[in-house]
Amino acid sequence: MITKYDYELLCFIDSHEYPAKEDIAQAFGRGYQARLGKLEKMKAVKEPFIPDGKGDFVLAPGYAITDEGYMLMQDYSYNVAFSLARLWEERYWKLAPIIISIVALIKSFWPEISTLWQTLR
Repeated sequence: MITKYDYELLCFIDSHEYPAKEDIAQAFGRGYQARLGKLEKMKAVKEPFIPDGKGDFVLAPGYAITDEGYMLMQDYSYNVAFSLARLWEERYWKLAPIIISIVALIKSFWPEISTLWQTLR
């Protein structure tokens, strides 16, 4: 499972073509190295090999997201959306009995409320 900070780091790497460590440091400050190391251990990012034009491959100067990284990003997005939906559902089920109780209370005291209302007018 990744955190919001990890997700933002993956989004940054995804939106830039092979960002170097200096670019990542400039965007995220000092704490990026541990996060980047964690993502490398999870095989979410890697330093890719790119073609050099001569038929060989050379190590790119930055980072790229792997398939596992994209999968982690999708999982994180789904978990955030699911947790928000679950939060709203929990709030609804806690609020619905309160509203029903208030309506029932008003209905049970309606003759007294209407009499009081007419005397105040």
